[in-house]
Formats: sequence, structure tokens, C-alpha cells
Amino acid sequence: MIARPPGTGCGLHATLLGLVVLTLALFGAACGDDGGGDPLTAAEFERQANAICAKGSAEVDSAATELFGELGPTETPDPAELEAFIDDTLVPSVRDQLDQIRALEPPGGLEDEVDELIEGTESTIDELADMSGDELLGLFETGEDPFAEMNAKANAIGLLECGDGVTEEE
Repeated sequence: MIARPPGTGCGLHATLLGLVVLTLALFGAACGDDGGGDPLTAAEFERQANAICAKGSAEVDSAATELFGELGPTETPDPAELEAFIDDTLVPSVRDQLDQIRALEPPGGLEDEVDELIEGTESTIDELADMSGDELLGLFETGEDPFAEMNAKANAIGLLECGDGVTEEE
């Protein structure tokens, strides 16, 4: 996942775009599945899921940049615009992407981890969907990443494009 190291960036604008990128990178638009049946190999599952995340990240980042890219480093988005973006763009996109990731047949031994990743992301996206624009701004102002735990889970199973790309060894 494309993420700024803690303590870097340019204020709320960077945090907003960072969260959008993190969210979308976690579950991007689909590349499809193998048509059902046999589980994918670990390498094929990683390839397909990472492609989904990379594509989705680019699409949502583009939409966020179009809406919020003119904001200066210390400017904040309009709460109503932010809430509309989350509710009308981000949430439906991530839900669709989760369905597409769910359709992939993970290899034996990864099913539980993939289920936990999907369920945790669904829970987080539901929380974001329930927030008002002012609450979303408050979240962004803290710099807190609501997807931090899910990023770590994605990284741990080789989905570096879906996580933040940081492994424990780094």
C-alpha cells in the first residue's frame, strides 16, 4: 500500500489522501477470479489479489485527487464533501472490491487469514460509513490509520499492495 511514514507529509491534506490510498489499496477493483473450483496457488492468489489492490488504489486515489487535490497543506476539506466522497465513492468501491477478493479461492492454509482480513476491513468500512463529515475530519486530524491492523494482516500473507507494503523485517 502506498503510505507515508509517520510524521511526514503535509498536514491534513496528506492524511486525507493517505487514508484514501490506504483504504483503496487494501481492496482495489477486480482482475477476476479463476472461475471457481480449485484453490489458487499461493503465488497466483498473491498475484491476483495484489493486482486488484493496485488497480483500486490508483482509481480511488485519482478520484480523491480530483476532489481534494487543490487543498493546501493546512486546508481541510468541506465536511459534507468528505462525507459524500466516503459514502458515495469509497465505501461502495471497497465493498465491491471485497466481494471480488472474496471470490478468489485462496490456497489451503490462507482461508482463515483472508476471511479475517475481509471481515476486519468490512467492519472498518462500516464504521467509516456511519461517521458524519465532522467525525471523519476529526479522524483525519488525529493521523490515526483505521486500517493499520488490516494492513499488517495483508502484509503478513504476502498482499503487500493490499497492505502498506511494510514487512516486519523492514
